[in-house]
Amino acid sequence: MAGTTDPRLTVLTLPSTELGRMGVETLVDQLEERGGPMRQAAVMCRFEEGQSTGPAQRKPSSTAS
Repeated sequence: MAGTTDPRLTVLTLPSTELGRMGVETLVDQLEERGGPMRQAAVMCRFEEGQSTGPAQRKPSSTAS
């Protein structure tokens, strides 16, 4: 979808295959009652810079007189 917009959006691409595998493993563990405590996992994602990324705009400074 990022490539179909104007300007092209900046996106993070997630590893869908790895996330799916982790989800299936978790589901099988729960179905086989090997659940245990809730787990957290970190996965690497890819930053794809589009045209929607730029420097932050500064607020105009107010001068006190």
